[in-house]
Amino acid sequence: MTPQNPIKELPDKRPLLSLIPKKPRPSLISPKSQPRLEQINLTRVILRKLPYEKGFHFYKTYGHYTGITATSLIEFQSKLIIVDEQSLLFHYPRGDFQKWIRNTLKDKQLSNQIDITTSNLSSKNIRENLLSIITNRLKELIAQQIN
Repeated sequence: MTPQNPIKELPDKRPLLSLIPKKPRPSLISPKSQPRLEQINLTRVILRKLPYEKGFHFYKTYGHYTGITATSLIEFQSKLIIVDEQSLLFHYPRGDFQKWIRNTLKDKQLSNQIDITTSNLSSKNIRENLLSIITNRLKELIAQQIN
C-alpha cells in the first residue's frame, strides 16, 4: 500500500493574482531628503568627465583650433589658466563658455554667474573673473558632495 498524498493538487492561481491591484509601496526616501538627493545628482552631473567630442574646444578664431580641450569643469578651470588670450577674447563675448556650461555641463547657476560679468573686459580681466567665479562654484559643488 502506497501512502496517499493528503494535499490535493490545487489549480494554478497566478493569473488571478495579477488581477489584484498592487498597493503603492511607500518610498524609502523621506520627502525632506528628496531635494538633497536631487542636488547630489545634479552635482555629479556637473562634475562628470565628458567624452572628448562634448568637451570645450578652445579656438583663437574661426577654424584655428588651439589644441586645447576641456572635458570637465575642473579641467576647464585648469585650461583657462594656460589658454591663449586670443582664445578668451574670441569665445567670451560670443557666450561660448556660458552656453557650454549651461547646455553640456548642465550648470545653469554657473552659466548665469558668468553672464553677469561685462563683456568689454581685457583678456587678463576675463581670465581672472572666470577663474574666480569657477573656483568658487567648484568649492560649492565639492562641499555639497562631501556633506
